[in-house]
Amino acid sequence: MLDAFAGRSVAQVGDDVLYDGDGPQAVVAWLRRHCHAARVWRVPASPDDAGSALSTP
Repeated sequence: MLDAFAGRSVAQVGDDVLYDGDGPQAVVAWLRRHCHAARVWRVPASPDDAGSALSTP
């Protein structure tokens, strides 16, 4: 679902991605300009970036 946003910072509400940017500052700036509140986070570029059990062979 989020493959298209790999390595990007996103603003997300529920299952909806409102905006993606190169970094969290760009995403927060967009949210402020458009008067939105959302969770901002970086989508891992790979399972290794996720730092979870997914990255363990």
